[in-house]
Amino acid sequence: MRAITQKHLSVHNGRAMFAQVTVALIADENERVRAPELFLNDRRVERPTKDECALLESAVAVVREEEAARGIPMCVTRVESSYVDAHPEAARLAALSAVAALITK
Repeated sequence: MRAITQKHLSVHNGRAMFAQVTVALIADENERVRAPELFLNDRRVERPTKDECALLESAVAVVREEEAARGIPMCVTRVESSYVDAHPEAARLAALSAVAALITK
C-alpha cells in the first residue's frame, strides 16, 4: 500500500477551511480501509458527530468517484482537521489533491 497526505487550506466569507487527507493506493481489497480515522486538533475522534462524519464522507465520496473513473483501487485512510476550521469542502479538495499526487508519482 502506498499512501500520500495532502492539505487544503482556504478562506471563504472570512472563515478558514482546513483539512488534511491521506489517500492510499491498494493492491487488493483486503488492504481497503473501510472506516478512515478522524483526528481533530491531533486527537482521534472515536464517535464522530454528524458534522464530523461529513468530513469523512466528503473525502471518501470523492475518492470513490475517482477510483471508479480511473479504475485504480484507492481509499481514504485518515482525515485530519481542527475543531474550528473543519469543513467538508476542504476535506474533499484535500482528497482530490492526494489522488492527483498518487497518480502522478
